[in-house]
Amino acid sequence: MVEHHEVVAGYGLGTRLPPAVEDDDLLALMGRDKKALGGFTFVLDGPDGAELVRGVAEPVLRDALRALRSGAA
Repeated sequence: MVEHHEVVAGYGLGTRLPPAVEDDDLLALMGRDKKALGGFTFVLDGPDGAELVRGVAEPVLRDALRALRSGAA
């Protein structure tokens, strides 16, 4: 997680969730992504470059968002 945080921060992008955005709204927007077939898809920076992570289930994302908002992640 720390590595991804550093990559995002290194591009000058925000690293915190906006408090005014509800998780349901965020998930609805993420679900509109053209790659979001059969679960959510992410492109993450890995040791060998960009890595595609497919089929992430909504409950997993809800748990991750909850952890981020509580500061546990």
